[in-house]
Amino acid sequence: MNLNIDGQEVRLNAFVNRIITNTMESVLRSLDDIPEDRQNVIFRADSEAGVELEIDGGPVRMNAFVQKIVGSVLQGIVASLEDVPTAPRSIEVVF
Repeated sequence: MNLNIDGQEVRLNAFVNRIITNTMESVLRSLDDIPEDRQNVIFRADSEAGVELEIDGGPVRMNAFVQKIVGSVLQGIVASLEDVPTAPRSIEVVF
């Protein structure tokens, strides 16, 4: 799992890495029509473009409610970390 904030990779210890991975995998399990055999997942929250989900190179549509929840989860994760911007322009989680 990689976490990028404003285009910079954030180094994470094993505990934080597992928490973020488990949280985002739980989000995926909550969504409909997500393939179980997925290889590459990218969550993006951007102050300009909103929240996006990409699985195996293709976009996954999320309604505004789901986008708001996912965006809030990502912002909450980032807000709990030290030495990262308090109001990032972009957050990307790749696993």
